[in-house]
Amino acid sequence: MAALRALFSRLLETRLLQINADDPEVRLRGRVLQALIISLLLIAVFETISGVITAIEENRPVTETLILLAQGLFFLLASVLSWWFLRQGRLLIAGHCLLVALDVTFVSLLSLTNADRVFPYLLLISVLVAAALDSVRASAIYLLAAFAAVTAYTLWDTPSPEFSLRSFVLTSLSVAIAVWFFTYSLQRALARSKALAAELEITAEGFRRQAEHLELVVAVGQSASASLDLEQLLRDTVYLIRDQSGFDHVTILLADETGQYLRLQAVTGEVGERLKSEGFRLPIGPGSIAGWVAANQKARIALDVGPDPLFFNDPNLPETWSEVALPLQSHGRFLGVLDVQSREANAFHDEDVAIFQIMADRIAAAIYNARLYAESERRSRLLTELQTITNLMSQQATMRNALNVLSQRAMSLLETDGGGVWLWQSDDNVLELVISFNVGQDQTGRRLGRGEGLSGRAFVENKTHVVDDYATWEGRDLGFAQVGFHAALAVPLRHQNEPIGILALTRSRPNRPFRPEEVQVAELLASQVGATIVNNQLVEQTQRLARRDKTISQIVAEVRRSLDTRTILETAGRELGQALGDKPVRVHLYPQHQQPGEPEARP
Repeated sequence: MAALRALFSRLLETRLLQINADDPEVRLRGRVLQALIISLLLIAVFETISGVITAIEENRPVTETLILLAQGLFFLLASVLSWWFLRQGRLLIAGHCLLVALDVTFVSLLSLTNADRVFPYLLLISVLVAAALDSVRASAIYLLAAFAAVTAYTLWDTPSPEFSLRSFVLTSLSVAIAVWFFTYSLQRALARSKALAAELEITAEGFRRQAEHLELVVAVGQSASASLDLEQLLRDTVYLIRDQSGFDHVTILLADETGQYLRLQAVTGEVGERLKSEGFRLPIGPGSIAGWVAANQKARIALDVGPDPLFFNDPNLPETWSEVALPLQSHGRFLGVLDVQSREANAFHDEDVAIFQIMADRIAAAIYNARLYAESERRSRLLTELQTITNLMSQQATMRNALNVLSQRAMSLLETDGGGVWLWQSDDNVLELVISFNVGQDQTGRRLGRGEGLSGRAFVENKTHVVDDYATWEGRDLGFAQVGFHAALAVPLRHQNEPIGILALTRSRPNRPFRPEEVQVAELLASQVGATIVNNQLVEQTQRLARRDKTISQIVAEVRRSLDTRTILETAGRELGQALGDKPVRVHLYPQHQQPGEPEARP
């Protein structure tokens, strides 16, 4: 049995038995019709050969033998024609061709042999096959044709006593009605099966799509967690999504520092890279699908972007038909938007949102971790730089050199193009600019009263002051009004929480304000160097005192070398003048009875 099935399977695979049809139901019915053709053809060949042999043995007329051969040849040609139509996938034409030939053969045999107990009922084969292959209507036509043929036979020739036209009609109707009812039930069952199969196909397609998306989620999660370099992470992610999902355009936009715009951070394709290099950004709000998602922090799908009022019609991407945008959120913070676009309409489904959101959450977590790592690295470098600045300041021989180090390092650290240091001069009760860089003409030595200008206010209030545009600030110092810088930062230099001076930094480029994190860096730097400045001041004061004591000792030693009053006074004046920077010194002697300030006595 297994060998027969294998043989039949191999026969079905041959080119001779191929049915060129895409519909599996047509191919299935075609197989049944092929089996029927083969069976009837074998029967016809056998009956033709046996009839011819019998006619020869019984010495029947030659015409009868020729008629039998003609009938066999006619059915053979009809079977071949039906087979040819069947190979073309034209099932109904092939079936009707065979059934008509079969009915013609049976009617001719009935008229020749008068075997009315067999051939009239064989006409019901066409009724049954037509109902199965075509429809109940076609089966009814064949039944009427059978009634007409048998009725014509009974009128044209004398039927045998055993044959009854009435019995034939009743039997045929009974069989036909039963077949029609069965066929109708079968067709309804097949229709339900098709509908169920279509639903299962849709469900299976949905499962397959979801499985592919889940694989994509896993791949994206693994790729995102493999790197802590934010730029590389985002670039690898967008290209991985595009290549594995088959979508045409993938973009990641991150919220900027102001929280008002989405800045293009990673994108696929040359057009996207060009837009990124140009600093492309979208406002957060209803002006675009990504902007709406950022404002509402909810996913949004546009199955057809044409009528969607939120679609941003980017001329660089004219072929976009479908779009899905998802918020990137991690640890309760909104980070940006993942935007995926396709050139096909209805490329996304509502049930895909949950899976895509999992992917977006994985990406957001990776972005958050990469930023934490970058922040940790930045803080580590910052602490190292602050320690370096403190050490370099401590190594300087003079206060001016130490403040030079502070100003230049601070300008480099915060990427500013101007700056300086103000120190409080307690003797004069003023702030004095002791170091300045790139603030117009040399402003070193300029003085401010308490609360005057940006630095004066920062000193009096003992807190940081930031101005985005100094030229329009109402409290600006007129001495700096024409300098040309825009953003300005004044940070108190403290010792034991008391202000001792101000670190001032400026930027000449517009639209470059000091960010909050930059202000924190400046404040951290100022808190680190306050003690160093005080120590340097104490060292310089100690050195001045030491130089004074040394000078006094030298003058005393020189004076003691002589006992002549005039020589002593000249030596003291000369040494004192050298100690004061080669300044002239005059010594006045007064008589013992005269006090300084009294008029000189005249003789």
